Amino acid sequence: MNQTILFIAYYSLDSIKSGPKVRINALSLAFKQSCKLIFINGTATQRIKKYFKIIFNNKLQIVDNIYIEPSTSTAWPGDLLFLLYLKYKKVNISIYIRDAYPKFPDFWKELNFYQYPLYWGWFISIWFYLKIADISYYPTSTLMCLFNHKNADLLPPGCNSLINNFSIESKSILYAGSISRRYGIEVLVDMMRKLRENDEMYQLTLVTTSIVNSAIFEELGIKVSQKSLSETMKGEDKYFISIIPRIKNDYNDLALPIKLFDYMSYGLPVIASDCEEQQSFIRNNDVGYVCNCSPIDFASNIIRLHSEKKLLKRYHSNVIKLIETKHSWKHRVEMILKDFQEIKSNEQ
Repeated sequence: MNQTILFIAYYSLDSIKSGPKVRINALSLAFKQSCKLIFINGTATQRIKKYFKIIFNNKLQIVDNIYIEPSTSTAWPGDLLFLLYLKYKKVNISIYIRDAYPKFPDFWKELNFYQYPLYWGWFISIWFYLKIADISYYPTSTLMCLFNHKNADLLPPGCNSLINNFSIESKSILYAGSISRRYGIEVLVDMMRKLRENDEMYQLTLVTTSIVNSAIFEELGIKVSQKSLSETMKGEDKYFISIIPRIKNDYNDLALPIKLFDYMSYGLPVIASDCEEQQSFIRNNDVGYVCNCSPIDFASNIIRLHSEKKLLKRYHSNVIKLIETKHSWKHRVEMILKDFQEIKSNEQ
């Protein structure tokens, strides 16, 4: 059956640089290839206008199912009212819960007092989402266990079509994402010092939207790109490995970074810290190496991996196999559509 899906995302896609926006954009493109799609996104005001347009144009009559990707903050009342209306119309709804950082005490320590009500409302929003959802999705099993929903399943990030930027002869390393202590910027910097002491040919491309002083990094062989990852990878540079140096803690243990799948989309093996979910994925699928989150461990293992050509080739081959068989965005959409069909079958 060729379904018509209403996809609602609480993000504007004018700039596709953050993880949630990358995910939503990739899913919308994959949906368009697999079914008929009505896509609602943007700011709260923009979404409300589109909701009214859907209702007054009787577009819900042609909608089979609804997939929602909300933000990790308090839902706007207009969004909740529209979802209530959809439930009243008996349209099947699936919703993706991307995060749970308000459940972690350390998160509240970083907020100003006036921000508290915004995130208290998140708990109400989650309660509402799980009440109306026929199925809820989560990126990892660890995150899924923090919620109690009768019909829950995994929906991790996916890979784009392969663009091969891998070279076994290169001594360039790729990092994409925010630069902060939580994401391991101090580890990256010290790691590059140690690598360059061994061989000044080692280079790191740092793809980030954060404001940085590029001159500070240049002497360490770190080249900063403030373009998107896709734009950066259109260049001629090739890489032998990518890196995820997240600091190990309770919060990072439950995350499966979208950058891991972005790296694989370019054919790159991954070396990562031993946060639980990311290390489990890397080891189970044999697409890279896991080490302690220290500059010495990262540097020594990068040097070792560069010398073990057969191992790098195996990781690279497994990355390609994963994209082709079960970890593309197309595979994620196929799962969502299949789940909707099963819900319909159970209703009959």
